[in-house]
Amino acid sequence: MQIKELMRRHVRALSPATSVQEAVYTMDSLGVRVLPICTPFELVGMLSDRDIAIRATLLERSPKEVKVGEIMDTDMVCCLEDADSELIAREMEERRLSQLPVVDHEKKLVGMVSLQDLVL
Repeated sequence: MQIKELMRRHVRALSPATSVQEAVYTMDSLGVRVLPICTPFELVGMLSDRDIAIRATLLERSPKEVKVGEIMDTDMVCCLEDADSELIAREMEERRLSQLPVVDHEKKLVGMVSLQDLVL
Protein backbone atom coordinates (compact mmCIF):
# COMPACT_ATOMS: atom_id res chain seq x y z
CA MET A 1 0.00 0.00 0.00
CA GLN A 2 1.22 3.51 -0.79
CA ILE A 3 1.47 6.31 1.74
CA LYS A 4 -1.03 8.45 -0.19
CA GLU A 5 -3.72 5.90 0.68
CA LEU A 6 -3.11 6.35 4.44
CA MET A 7 -1.97 9.95 4.91
CA ARG A 8 -4.01 12.86 6.18
CA ARG A 9 -4.40 15.33 3.33
CA HIS A 10 -5.78 18.36 5.13
CA VAL A 11 -2.67 19.63 6.89
CA ARG A 12 -2.09 23.09 8.28
CA ALA A 13 1.32 24.49 7.34
CA LEU A 14 2.96 27.76 8.32
CA SER A 15 5.21 30.16 6.46
CA PRO A 16 8.80 30.69 7.66
CA ALA A 17 7.77 34.31 8.28
CA THR A 18 5.13 33.31 10.86
CA SER A 19 5.83 34.49 14.39
CA VAL A 20 6.52 31.93 17.09
CA GLN A 21 3.58 33.34 19.02
CA GLU A 22 1.21 32.59 16.12
CA ALA A 23 2.75 29.12 15.74
CA VAL A 24 2.06 28.38 19.41
CA TYR A 25 -1.57 29.49 19.03
CA THR A 26 -1.92 27.30 15.92
CA MET A 27 -0.39 24.25 17.59
CA ASP A 28 -2.63 24.70 20.61
CA SER A 29 -5.82 25.15 18.57
CA LEU A 30 -5.05 22.09 16.42
CA GLY A 31 -3.80 19.99 19.33
CA VAL A 32 -0.53 19.13 17.57
CA ARG A 33 3.12 19.15 18.63
CA VAL A 34 4.67 19.61 15.19
CA LEU A 35 3.84 21.69 12.11
CA PRO A 36 5.27 21.70 8.59
CA ILE A 37 6.82 24.95 7.36
CA CYS A 38 6.33 25.69 3.68
CA THR A 39 6.99 28.32 1.08
CA PRO A 40 4.34 28.53 -1.63
CA PHE A 41 6.30 25.97 -3.61
CA GLU A 42 7.86 23.47 -1.21
CA LEU A 43 8.32 22.04 2.27
CA VAL A 44 11.30 23.82 3.86
CA GLY A 45 11.22 22.71 7.50
CA MET A 46 9.37 21.32 10.49
CA LEU A 47 8.61 23.13 13.72
CA SER A 48 8.11 21.23 16.96
CA ASP A 49 7.10 22.32 20.41
CA ARG A 50 10.64 21.39 21.44
CA ASP A 51 12.09 23.84 18.87
CA ILE A 52 9.96 26.56 20.44
CA ALA A 53 10.83 25.62 24.02
CA ILE A 54 14.56 25.45 23.45
CA ARG A 55 15.62 27.39 20.34
CA ALA A 56 13.21 30.30 20.68
CA THR A 57 13.98 30.67 24.38
CA LEU A 58 17.72 30.83 23.68
CA LEU A 59 17.19 33.81 21.36
CA GLU A 60 15.94 35.83 24.34
CA ARG A 61 13.47 37.78 22.20
CA SER A 62 9.73 38.13 22.30
CA PRO A 63 7.76 35.29 20.66
CA LYS A 64 6.07 38.01 18.61
CA GLU A 65 9.45 38.94 17.10
CA VAL A 66 10.98 35.51 16.50
CA LYS A 67 10.01 33.93 13.19
CA VAL A 68 9.60 30.18 12.83
CA GLY A 69 12.13 30.26 9.99
CA GLU A 70 14.78 31.14 12.57
CA ILE A 71 14.17 28.11 14.76
CA MET A 72 12.65 25.41 12.52
CA ASP A 73 14.41 22.15 11.79
CA THR A 74 15.60 22.12 8.18
CA ASP A 75 17.27 18.72 8.47
CA MET A 76 13.95 16.92 8.29
CA VAL A 77 12.89 13.54 7.05
CA CYS A 78 9.95 13.29 4.70
CA CYS A 79 8.55 10.69 2.34
CA LEU A 80 7.05 10.63 -1.11
CA GLU A 81 3.34 10.05 -1.48
CA ASP A 82 3.93 6.96 -3.61
CA ALA A 83 6.31 5.35 -1.07
CA ASP A 84 5.53 1.89 0.29
CA SER A 85 3.80 2.18 3.67
CA GLU A 86 5.59 -0.82 5.21
CA LEU A 87 9.02 0.62 4.39
CA ILE A 88 8.05 4.02 5.78
CA ALA A 89 6.66 2.44 8.97
CA ARG A 90 9.98 0.65 9.56
CA GLU A 91 11.97 3.82 8.89
CA MET A 92 9.78 5.85 11.25
CA GLU A 93 10.21 3.24 13.95
CA GLU A 94 14.00 3.11 13.48
CA ARG A 95 14.27 6.91 13.62
CA ARG A 96 11.72 7.16 16.43
CA LEU A 97 9.46 9.49 14.49
CA SER A 98 5.79 9.72 15.30
CA GLN A 99 4.85 11.85 12.29
CA LEU A 100 6.27 12.42 8.85
CA PRO A 101 5.48 15.02 6.20
CA VAL A 102 4.48 13.60 2.83
CA VAL A 103 5.58 15.39 -0.34
CA ASP A 104 5.12 14.98 -4.06
CA HIS A 105 8.04 14.74 -6.47
CA GLU A 106 8.38 18.56 -6.50
CA LYS A 107 8.78 18.61 -2.68
CA LYS A 108 5.35 20.20 -2.26
CA LEU A 109 3.60 19.18 0.96
CA VAL A 110 0.60 16.95 0.20
CA GLY A 111 -0.08 15.46 3.63
CA MET A 112 1.17 14.02 6.90
CA VAL A 113 1.38 10.43 8.03
CA SER A 114 1.68 9.21 11.60
CA LEU A 115 2.62 5.84 13.06
CA GLN A 116 -0.99 5.61 14.16
CA ASP A 117 -2.14 6.02 10.53
CA LEU A 118 0.19 3.20 9.49
CA VAL A 119 -0.91 0.88 12.30
CA LEU A 120 -4.60 1.33 11.53
